[in-house]
Amino acid sequence: MRHSRRESTRRPRPRTLPHLADHHPDRQPSQHRPTPGRPTRRARALTPPTSRKPPDRQHRPGLRPAHPRHHRTLTREQLTDHLSSWLGQACPKAVPKLRGAWHALTSNGPDAASQAANSGVEALDWTLRTIAPDDEVLAWRENVGQYAKEIDPKNGKPHRALRVRYAVRGFGMKSDGVTVIIMMMTRCLDELQGVKHGVDETKTIAAARRALLALENTLTALMPY
Repeated sequence: MRHSRRESTRRPRPRTLPHLADHHPDRQPSQHRPTPGRPTRRARALTPPTSRKPPDRQHRPGLRPAHPRHHRTLTREQLTDHLSSWLGQACPKAVPKLRGAWHALTSNGPDAASQAANSGVEALDWTLRTIAPDDEVLAWRENVGQYAKEIDPKNGKPHRALRVRYAVRGFGMKSDGVTVIIMMMTRCLDELQGVKHGVDETKTIAAARRALLALENTLTALMPY
């Protein structure tokens, strides 16, 4: 008896991929084999959260370790403490001036705003003179051959803007970023000077608070880490 080609042809059994073998209806589900060196899901679930180790970014290929300044967000109090810690090493004289400025502002004295602004100006000037000494700044300017207009023609000392350029020279910033920090410093100084000569005590208190916040932001921008 002659059979047709369709009847005599057997349908091939479908081939399954190794990772789909457990889902095939003709096969029994196999036992899950954990990856060597890696705990199973049940073991990870039973492990207390305190004993789990966070992933180490330093050993992953292709990734650089996160800078401590970038991988977490600091609160206002933590940022102030971080700034005070850096100032304590870079310019110890500026720490009591900055704290005294806030203390004078919150004391509600008859001349609180002016005293706070004066302390803020001294904190800024002392910090710039410490982290950017005259001799080092002038030698650096001679080496780069620029910013001749940022030197006082009377006494030959560098201006605040030139001190800022010297302080952030190793930060890897572009010229626009350095200009922003210089503008922050200039505006902050203008605000503090305006508070010192203010008339209305109610308005100068609010202005002094804004100026001190701007001062802290400017000093934070000058930190090398």
